[in-house]
Amino acid sequence: MATLLFENGQTTARTIEAAERTGKALGQVVTVLSCWRLQSPLEENR
Repeated sequence: MATLLFENGQTTARTIEAAERTGKALGQVVTVLSCWRLQSPLEENR
């Protein structure tokens, strides 16, 4: 679910909040760790 939100343009904070709310609704504790990988335009064409 969190991946879907992120891929559809949600901010990191909103994605984390949504994942935590979903976990809480399901009676689970959710921890979201964000990881960013920078990619140059030159690498995209490889």
